[in-house]
Amino acid sequence: RSIINYGLITFIPLYLVGVMMESKSYGNMALSIFSLSAAFATLIGGRMADRIGFQKIIMLGSIGLFPFIFLSIQMQSSMMAIMFFALAAFSFGGSHSTLIALGQSYLPNRVGLASGILMGLTVSVGGMAAPGIGKIGDVYGLTAAMYTIAAIAFIGLILTFIIPKNK
Repeated sequence: RSIINYGLITFIPLYLVGVMMESKSYGNMALSIFSLSAAFATLIGGRMADRIGFQKIIMLGSIGLFPFIFLSIQMQSSMMAIMFFALAAFSFGGSHSTLIALGQSYLPNRVGLASGILMGLTVSVGGMAAPGIGKIGDVYGLTAAMYTIAAIAFIGLILTFIIPKNK
């Protein structure tokens, strides 16, 4: 999840400027829309998880994330690409608080430890992976970097099906 987040935050503006030939301010605007969509979804995701369950929210988010990233890369129109990036952010953000709460539930007597591991480790892994995606972008192009992020989202989708059920 963190790899996808860092990847998209890093490469959405670069992709729009370098591949779709938009201005830097347009790329920044797209990043703002992406971030606002993720923030709005985070607010909604926690409430929905309380109603329908943690695993369902995580699965729904993962099911939406991969196709929206993939479709955003396929778009010829930068406005359509931004729309799909915003939908990807919504899918992504909706499960954010749910993933943290689920991780904490696995260590109910060590909520602080669980939060530290979840936040610290995931941020570190995402930050360490971003240069690797950048190298792919340098060698094969920004479109290949975006496809790499989509592939990671697909792997995440598959992994959601093996999340242990919370008792």
